[in-house]
Amino acid sequence: MEKTFNTTILISTYNNVEYIEECLDSIENQTYYQNDDVKFQVLIGVDGCQKTYEKIIELKDKYRNLDVYNLEKNMGAYVALNTIIPYIKYDNVVVFGSDDVMMPNGIETLSKVDDKYDIVKFLYKVFQNNTKNVVANAAATAAGAIMVRKRVFDMCGGYHHNRFSSDFELLTRLRKFTKTVNLNNFVFYYRAHEKSLTTTVNKKNRIDFDNMVRKTNYTENNVKVNTVVCNIKESFTTFK
Repeated sequence: MEKTFNTTILISTYNNVEYIEECLDSIENQTYYQNDDVKFQVLIGVDGCQKTYEKIIELKDKYRNLDVYNLEKNMGAYVALNTIIPYIKYDNVVVFGSDDVMMPNGIETLSKVDDKYDIVKFLYKVFQNNTKNVVANAAATAAGAIMVRKRVFDMCGGYHHNRFSSDFELLTRLRKFTKTVNLNNFVFYYRAHEKSLTTTVNKKNRIDFDNMVRKTNYTENNVKVNTVVCNIKESFTTFK
């Protein structure tokens, strides 16, 4: 191994009792994490959903290096991410969906990317029910699941507090100030299901927000946002 590539997996989750275990299993079983010299953190913000938090507590003995924070109330995925960003331990941050599944060599693939790139985007496969049932291979890289160097969050503050499309807003805001690479590698499986945010957001509201983002002139004066965060109700760790 040429270099030590230490990572924080950054996850926001809400009503996800059904899928969170498969997501965490896929991270725990990464080929890259089988090397004892590698350091990693799975940093989870539970967006005010007590049953999901209790489900993770029930599963916690299966996983190394969890840091889990349960927010006082539901304020949306991006506020949950903003709330836990200050607890990031490592320089390479993989933002990941709590209902998605990482391919076994996902982190190994990302470890090979030159550190000169601030943002790393990658491809994914769309599946239904289980990862053997792939219904599509993405033709474009993901916006929500990306790798970001910690220095980027230090520079920009975090996400817009809107409940949807704030991943698009972040990438648009950062475009002139960061160096991005688009990989041709498939890194994860995206779960298509009726409860996903992509399928539940009002189409007009999404279009209006996206148009507002496109019209905004992002400069050095507004690239860093005053992030909206939530109070933390409770937390636990499995770090030893």
